[in-house]
Amino acid sequence: MGKDNKILKTIYITLTFAMLLLPLLSMPFTSGASGAEKRKLAEMPKIIEDGKFNTEFTRKFDTYFSENFGFRPQLITAYSGLAYKAFGDSLNEKIITGKDGCISMKP
Repeated sequence: MGKDNKILKTIYITLTFAMLLLPLLSMPFTSGASGAEKRKLAEMPKIIEDGKFNTEFTRKFDTYFSENFGFRPQLITAYSGLAYKAFGDSLNEKIITGKDGCISMKP
């Protein structure tokens, strides 16, 4: 039974790492536009711009990564839905939840 347990642990660890890496590995396949936000997402910054070292590279890369990681819209939707179901409150200040479960927007 020890060998089976080791195999199950190895499969579990492998699947966990695969799930954690999936958003990162899917980044090259994302488009530059955000459907829900209706804006152009940040582009990958260049280390060298106009023949000089880009001193803003790390800040721009942080913005790029935050806006472009894989499955971002789906993860945001899932997180919002989970917060609503678990706590009965929306993460958006413009959303009002009624006693009967109805959701409406503040004017």
